Amino acid sequence: MGVGIIIGLILSAGFNWTNQSGASSTQPVREQLADTSGNLQENPGVEVLEQLSTAFANVAEKVNPSVVTIFTETVIKRKGPGMPYSPFPFDEFFNDDFFKKFFQMPQAPQGDLKQYGLGSGVIVSSDGIILTNNHVIKGADNIKVRLMDGREFDAEIKGTDSRTDLAVVKIDAKKLPALKMGDSDKARVGEWVLAIGSPLSPELAHTVTSG
Repeated sequence: MGVGIIIGLILSAGFNWTNQSGASSTQPVREQLADTSGNLQENPGVEVLEQLSTAFANVAEKVNPSVVTIFTETVIKRKGPGMPYSPFPFDEFFNDDFFKKFFQMPQAPQGDLKQYGLGSGVIVSSDGIILTNNHVIKGADNIKVRLMDGREFDAEIKGTDSRTDLAVVKIDAKKLPALKMGDSDKARVGEWVLAIGSPLSPELAHTVTSG
């Protein structure tokens, strides 16, 4: 009987220890879930993300008025009655109606063709100096610049550099919100960068990308 009582006490103590251990281990999880679902502000990680998001928004709000959308128009001169870009490398040797009908080549439209482009730029001087990429305005016959407030101006090319893919254009406007240039020598690998521009269409102007 003595041995049975001792074994019973041990088993009872074991059951009580297991219950207490289970209750204590699940309690912090419940408290953590309650904190997460109840109040996100108390989570340090979320606070850091919100501060970073606020910083991005503040920079974008300040810089956006200096970012412009650039529209280009390039006139492509037609070289005679043939198509300006033929799918056949020896089209000049077979410029005949028979071959055009046989290969079902479409008829070229009359007159010159116009090619349109879209890019971004940034105002670097309040008197209308704008910095953009060389590939945006290269070969363009007409260049228009649209400001964030919707105003549009004709632009004139002032300088280009194909090696660095940079170009400078100017519009006839005053008191523009110019962006202060930074010191590239102080930039470090790994720093956050924001890109603001019109990458796809005029309807998606002033988009902000971070990385």
